[in-house]
Amino acid sequence: MRTDVAKSRPKPDEAIIFWLYAAGMPVVEISKALGMAVQTVGTKLRAARDLARSHRIWYVSTETKEHVPEKSGAGMEYLKQLAQEAGLK
Repeated sequence: MRTDVAKSRPKPDEAIIFWLYAAGMPVVEISKALGMAVQTVGTKLRAARDLARSHRIWYVSTETKEHVPEKSGAGMEYLKQLAQEAGLK
């Protein structure tokens, strides 16, 4: 049985929203940062969560701060760097 690759991967905006939410950013803040309606972010987050669950992927949110390397650049640049390291485009 051949798996449809497009259905087994999150869309880029879903992946970013999922990652930002897992990192502790509230949906309202994600919507502001990405310039999307709160409802749109919620819909994309649910889609990403459903896909993650189907692949048995989950996250554990903690209250501890992550160590940010010196050469990480600005906040959004660091997020892009982390997404790239995670194999997201």
